[in-house]
Amino acid sequence: MREGDKVFRGHKDSVTSLCWSAHGHQVVTGSLDATAILWNADTAESLVVLEGHGKGIYSVDWSRDGNFVSTASTDCSARLWDVGSGLELHSYAPEVRSIVWSTSFTRTGEALLAGYADGKARLWHVEEGTILRTLEGHASWVVGCKCSPVDDHRFATASKDGSAAIWDGRDQQLGTCIASKVPLTCLDWSPDGNLLVTGSKDCRLRVWDTRKLGHGQIFDLQTELSPMSYEVTSCSWSALGPYVAATCADEIVTVYDAGTGKKIRKFQGHQGTVTCSQWAPDGLYLASGSSDKSAKLWGTEGMRLEEGALASEEEESGSPTTLSYLGVARKSSFDASYLMGMRMNPGAQAQGAAADPMAAAADQRGSPRAQGLRGQGEDSDDSGGSEDAEVCLLKDGSRIVILDDELDLPEQRDGSRRNSFSFSKGATNVDQLEEFRLPLGNSERYGETYLARQTMHAFGAGGKRAQWVLREQGVVEMERGVTHCAVSHDGERIAATLKNRTIVVLRRDGRGQYAKDLTLQSLKVLPTCFAFACKAHHEGCSGHSDGKVIAWNLQEGRREFTLHGHRTNVSCVMYHPSNPHLLVSASHDCSCVVWDLDLKQPIHTLEEHSGYIRHAGWSPCGDYVCTASSDNSARLWMGQSGRRTQTLRGSTNTLYCCCWSPDSNRVAAASRDGSIRVYSRAGEDALVVMAGHRSEVRSLAWHPSGDVLCAGCWDGKVSFWNPSTGERLYTCQLHVGAVKSLEFVSEGRSLVTASLDATVKVFRLSAVRSDAEHAKRCEHVCSQNKRNMGELLALCAGGSGVEESLARQVVQQALEGVREAVRGLGAASSHGAGVEAYAKVGEGLDAAILGLRMAGDEHKATGDQS
Repeated sequence: MREGDKVFRGHKDSVTSLCWSAHGHQVVTGSLDATAILWNADTAESLVVLEGHGKGIYSVDWSRDGNFVSTASTDCSARLWDVGSGLELHSYAPEVRSIVWSTSFTRTGEALLAGYADGKARLWHVEEGTILRTLEGHASWVVGCKCSPVDDHRFATASKDGSAAIWDGRDQQLGTCIASKVPLTCLDWSPDGNLLVTGSKDCRLRVWDTRKLGHGQIFDLQTELSPMSYEVTSCSWSALGPYVAATCADEIVTVYDAGTGKKIRKFQGHQGTVTCSQWAPDGLYLASGSSDKSAKLWGTEGMRLEEGALASEEEESGSPTTLSYLGVARKSSFDASYLMGMRMNPGAQAQGAAADPMAAAADQRGSPRAQGLRGQGEDSDDSGGSEDAEVCLLKDGSRIVILDDELDLPEQRDGSRRNSFSFSKGATNVDQLEEFRLPLGNSERYGETYLARQTMHAFGAGGKRAQWVLREQGVVEMERGVTHCAVSHDGERIAATLKNRTIVVLRRDGRGQYAKDLTLQSLKVLPTCFAFACKAHHEGCSGHSDGKVIAWNLQEGRREFTLHGHRTNVSCVMYHPSNPHLLVSASHDCSCVVWDLDLKQPIHTLEEHSGYIRHAGWSPCGDYVCTASSDNSARLWMGQSGRRTQTLRGSTNTLYCCCWSPDSNRVAAASRDGSIRVYSRAGEDALVVMAGHRSEVRSLAWHPSGDVLCAGCWDGKVSFWNPSTGERLYTCQLHVGAVKSLEFVSEGRSLVTASLDATVKVFRLSAVRSDAEHAKRCEHVCSQNKRNMGELLALCAGGSGVEESLARQVVQQALEGVREAVRGLGAASSHGAGVEAYAKVGEGLDAAILGLRMAGDEHKATGDQS
């Protein structure tokens, strides 16, 4: 690759920051034009533009799982974005407005660190949008912040006051200070988390050893790198060794040896000040951004040596340079034709040979650029993919979609539907198809009418004929991401809590569609959850991030009263299934409260958990309460006495939600690692463990039949499981954002989902009972279609010329639609989905007949008048 071979152009103002995705195939850039752009690193093609900030962006970061990007802006907000859709999921802003200069995800991606102009750094919970920690101690702007690459509780901050600090997030105390006499501008961790490099306004880069972490201690300077020409604007540590890339207020990116402090490489090509740079995860490429409104991608091959750098080093030492990095002596022998040396071959070093370790590393792993899609396939192993998974490639808009044995079906980046396709793989039969669009008439008199275009999913157990058909019925788009939704017991209302601090109540109309009916506004704090009363559907309660529970009169849209019993975020509220005067609420203060709503007082407070309680729910019989906590356990309690009966163990990660079976004899609990465990109410050990999700499971719903357990995931997928056997029945992409709520309604005939992608969706779930019933229904539909065809042809023969022409046109279109349905559905007709589509054909033909009869009647009436 030549210098500056890839140029990213699209911003209207200076590029201020950039970051690579974990797999190294995409780059995000932030700009003073208030936008961030996601790029394909291989083609320099713009993929998604993130718009929403009111002022310039000064920092961007990419979560390690590749799903999210964070941005920091002078509009006093840090924001979270969904990579696939470009949707804004959260806006993090403290009560006191302050410019945000920097952001950084923790290693696990659960929290986001942001540095502010008020001298504080705040650690935000990514999903909840609440402040977990406030790091105070700096006297001026926090211009840089970085989470440790190896420790979720260790953070580094750099300030304009000339100090940097290492923090332990568990105690919020200022840890070890790094003193500097001039304002700092940037910092970065070494890959092992032991060293820290800082840049400052005195044109210097300094390397500090942070292994001697202790309160009040001052770190000694380990290495001071050769000064730059102007004040340092950015620094980035290579993922593969002791090399730091730095930029200053000129047009050059300089590479240093962090052990010796010497400049070893530089490259230039920007037409303005270089503001930022960062190494690719594989260490083979370097990206830089500039005030010339562009970003460039550089290959390490062909970069020029800093003139005289190595010669001067050898003259001073009398021997080839030795690098001191983490106590390991490494011989450096560079040549302009080599890739930058990293991870020296010990055998080659012993022989004194000049090695090309970067090339060796590339040969050993396979260069991601050379591998292309094979490299992405390897990445998928880290997230749960099968090593021997068959890979299927589909060209989908602006990107390639890789489908493995989990049959991922992502939406296009703009959230629109894909083209139709269906396939079957292995022992799992999956049919995803778009129902054909059947025109019923195209004359000016009758207009143009189409059957709705829908996506259908047919699935069953053990690779047999489909037993269930899932079909989208309706979508309600919200103004902001939905954090929770609840459905009234009669299915007439849906309440959704939004990120804009409102609660929207939807009502079902006569056609079975939901539309906005009421908005509860003027909320000072974020609503986190909602529940309808079991019998009085015009009553409900909401939980809030400040610990309050508010009771509402939904007929008048006003507050009835407020319950004060929690100290912080309320994660869940739920009414007793048969007593509308009992309510349970769970909170991040590690407590769960059972309330008497008549007295407005707690009956019991359940306080044995040692971590946040993420979810709580009554059993359908009303005798028990289950709680799921971040202490990795779920607990069962007697609802009337508050006595704990069981502690459900087995999970090694945070439990996000729990769900009772319809008969109250089993409990399912979902974990951060993507697993679901099903327990007996009488035992502590799991009966069934269901694993295989690629992201966290955030919601669960048990079908009233007891045969299906539904799980909603952070990546927007919904999975259907057999809770008795642990078999996964089907996984489908229903949203582009995290699925925060799932609920079966209408005796299990409908499924309601809510997501951070700002939508609430309703799906029809139909059971296909037997092969005999299926064959009978198909025969009935086909015979009905034949009869309708005969009536249409008879109308054609007996009408006028114009009418006959119109009728024949409709018949021809209907016939083409039927043929298309038969071709498109194919074998799917034997799996249940075909019945629904053939039924639509019959409906279309019936409507066509009705239209022709109306035309004939009108034609006859006109003739009689004349």
